[in-house]
Formats: sequence, C-alpha cells, structure tokens
Amino acid sequence: MNVEEKRALVDEIMLHMEGDSLPRGFLANLARKHSVHKSTTTRSFKVIKQSLAEGTVVDVNTKKLGRTGPKPKVYTDEFLTSVPLYKRRTERVYAAALKIPKTTLHRLTQQGKLRTHTSTNHPALTEKHKVSRLKWVLSHIDPIPAQGDPKFIDMQHWIHLDEKWFFINPETRTFYLLPTEEDSYRAQQSRRFKIKAMFMGMIGEPLFDEQNNILHDGKYGLFPFVKYEMAKKKSKNRDAVTLETKALQSVTKECIRDMLLTHVIPTIYEKWPEQLPKDIIIQWDNARPNQVPKDKEFQASCHAHGFNILFIFQTDQSPETNVLYLGLFSVIQSLQYQSFLRNLDELIYEVARAFEEFDPVLNKYTWITLQSCLIKILKKQGGNNFSPPHMKKRSLESEGLLPWLLEVDRNLIGQVVQCLD
Repeated sequence: MNVEEKRALVDEIMLHMEGDSLPRGFLANLARKHSVHKSTTTRSFKVIKQSLAEGTVVDVNTKKLGRTGPKPKVYTDEFLTSVPLYKRRTERVYAAALKIPKTTLHRLTQQGKLRTHTSTNHPALTEKHKVSRLKWVLSHIDPIPAQGDPKFIDMQHWIHLDEKWFFINPETRTFYLLPTEEDSYRAQQSRRFKIKAMFMGMIGEPLFDEQNNILHDGKYGLFPFVKYEMAKKKSKNRDAVTLETKALQSVTKECIRDMLLTHVIPTIYEKWPEQLPKDIIIQWDNARPNQVPKDKEFQASCHAHGFNILFIFQTDQSPETNVLYLGLFSVIQSLQYQSFLRNLDELIYEVARAFEEFDPVLNKYTWITLQSCLIKILKKQGGNNFSPPHMKKRSLESEGLLPWLLEVDRNLIGQVVQCLD
C-alpha cells in the first residue's frame, strides 16, 4: 500500500474507534474492503493505539530502510543479444521475441542498456575496389617525414562535383503537435510521378585568414537540370504561351557537357579566390553520363583566362570520399524540407535559398570529416563498414585545438603498404 492508501485506512480506523477498542469483526471487514491482509489492519490499529498512548502523531510511512519493493530484474547482454537482428527492428517485436514486457524494453533503452541504430545500405565492394580505395587514400597523404606522422595534402585547389535528386516532399514527416490539434494532412496526385529535379553541386574548401576571418566560403553553386518551354495549352494553373519550367528526367552526357560549359566553368572563373593559384582539380564520380568532353571548345574553356582545370574521377563505389555526400546535400535537404512546396519553381527557389544559408563553418568541418573518413578506410583495409566519425569539431575549435590537416599514423600506413604489396 502507498502512503495515501495507508492514510485512508488509518482515518477509517480512528473514525470507528470507541476508546481503545473497535466493533467486533471490523478489522476483518476493513481488510476485505481495501483488499489487504488482516495483519495489515491489525498492525495499523496497534500503531494508532501506541501513538495515542504516547501522545504522538500517527506515522503512516513505511519503517523499512532504503528502497522498498521487489528488486529489479537484471537482463544480461547474452540474453538481450540472443535474438537475431531481424527480430530487433521495433520494441514490440523485440520484446515479443525476448518474452518480456514492452515497457521493460523501453526502460532498458532509457537507462542506456540498449541504443537505437539506423542501418543503411553501403555500396558492395570487391577486392579490386578495396585496393583502389587504399591507393586513393595514400595518394592524398604527404610523404612520410623523418620524424612524426604525415598529414593529408592541402586540398585548397580541389573542387568536388556531384549530382543529386531533390524532391518536393518527403514520404513521411514528423511534427510536434498538441494533444488537441488534428493530425496534419498531406496529399499527392501520384506516388510514382513525383515533382523532382536533379541538381549539380560544386563545393571547395573555405579560405580563412590568420585571424580566422572568412576570405572565401567555398560555395560555388548548385545548378538545376531544367529547361524552359512555352505552354502549348491553357490549364487551371497557367495560361497558354506561358514560360514553364520543366525538370530534365533523363540527364545524358550532352546535358552534363552543357552544364559544365554554361555553369560550372564560368562560375569557377567568377568565384575562384585570387589568393590561390589557378591550377584546379575537379573531383566527381564516374557515373555513365559523367564524361569529360574532349572537343576543342571544351578544352579551350578549361584553359582560358590563365586557368588549368583538370577533371579526375574518384575511386569506384566510394561516395564517402566526396564532401557533397558527407555534408552539403543532407544539410540542403533538411533546410529545404522546412517549407511546404507546391511546384517545381518553388523547389528550385528553396534549394537555392538553402544553399545560400549553408554555413561556411560547416563546410570547413565537412572537409575535416572527409579526412577522418579516409583514415577509416585505411583502418578497415579498404572497406566501408563504418560511419563518418564524430570528432567534436566545434568544441575543439572553441579550444583552439582543431587541426585543419589531420595526421595519419605512420604505422597504419606501413600496414596498408604491406597489405598492398
């Protein structure tokens, strides 16, 4: 019984007391009424008589020292891991497999005994891919010095390029509502044909001076693959002969060439920092449409205005070696999803707005995360069974301890070279 129930029991006993006695059978009837044992009512009656004789207040609190109640059951790690992973997807399924209450499983999660993990599919790697990934990482490390550990090369002259589909709305959204609020309602015309557009993003390392002031944010552009046509017929959304924006649903190598000539290379001419040399390396993946044009017009544009622009392909099945995959695209998408969009023009506008709001400091952190991922590739012998590590970069920077170029253990490099040999 809790304190409130004991107090109600004592009050009822004192109400029916006649001197220091009670009517015959009263304690037995009271025990049945409160669903307790008769000894509980008898013990309470003795406490009342003793308190009245001593002239003290009747104390209904428990006399047990420390924590009362049954001891919590201990669940070992062996017991919790005895269930296969495919039966550990939800608390309900996991608890049913363990044959324990779902509330117990939820309590173990709150206590830190269990943790949630979101699993994603990684690109499948062959031994050839792993060797190629190891060589790619080694090519980004400076020669080993006589003393100390080597560092990664300075990638100020690198620009990363990549493409991504942006959708007007995600499949599911999470909102925080009041209990009295109605559930949000969203509808779409077709689950198959969604409003989307592909964007080509290009990003470089930000540039800071000695006082840590930003000289260049490293953001070059995020360009949509769209075309503009005159509407042939009138509809409820627009009149005839209105300029319409249409997304390219199939991006070919001709589209890529046109994007490079009309947006990517002119933007480099316009936004490249004057403090840096004009020898530029553009890294992108080797998707089938991503082919470097070899015609004279394109080659001339790569070497105009004193620039020397070189395109290289990152190693196969390695999206984590591109900073756009590691940071920019996910940040842009999270900012874009903070609004409700209705058409393609609004999607393009919101993506451009999110790109402008992308913090250059986060861009700096992403390039450091790239280096930590390259170190993970070395430790995993070319594998990709890891998540981007957390370094607490913001805390380290506030203490003045965040390095711009990470060091690589020379012993680790020796093990990788021996493995390749």
